[in-house]
Amino acid sequence: VESTPYDFLEGVARRDQFSIHPEPDVAMVFKKTTDDQSVDLVEVEKLLKKLLNENSNDPQVFNQVGNLWRVKGNTLLAIECFRKALSVSPNDPDALINMARTLYNLKFIDDTLFLTKLSLHHKFPKSETWLQHYTLGEAYKVTKKYETAAAYFKKALELNPSLSRAEAHLRDLERQSSLTNFYTVIIILFLVSFVIIIISYLIYVRN
Repeated sequence: VESTPYDFLEGVARRDQFSIHPEPDVAMVFKKTTDDQSVDLVEVEKLLKKLLNENSNDPQVFNQVGNLWRVKGNTLLAIECFRKALSVSPNDPDALINMARTLYNLKFIDDTLFLTKLSLHHKFPKSETWLQHYTLGEAYKVTKKYETAAAYFKKALELNPSLSRAEAHLRDLERQSSLTNFYTVIIILFLVSFVIIIISYLIYVRN
């Protein structure tokens, strides 16, 4: 693909500089049923090759090929697949969120926020959006916008009650909030004590 509307993003522009970065958790998207304990990636690869031969311009096929490369850790080829999908369908919400997840794991937070919000905006009717909300929660947590992050994690959990990762993030945010409140109280007490000492000293000197 020569160009896409998203090539200005820093993570996309630097795609050829990344080292191998496996994302084994992504293999879950290839599970046939929720009860499956493992995924045969060899069979997945054979199926995707067959689908590519049948239709070389299907953005959904390129999305899945990109996810397979994410599992294997080839970030460059994963991003190229998502770019191909977006060159065919520039507002494809699946390609946008897949690229966002890839760039999040590479610490390109601004790119992640931009792509995830677009994915949410262009979502398919009646499609699940818990991953978009969860991704926004993660990105805002990194930028220390904790209230915003918590709101997105709660929404993700509402959409997917079994999302234990969102629960873990919320517990972590609650702990951080408690610590912040504790240290705030300590600082206030210290300042009040300091002021009282100064006032007492001034009164003593005058007398």
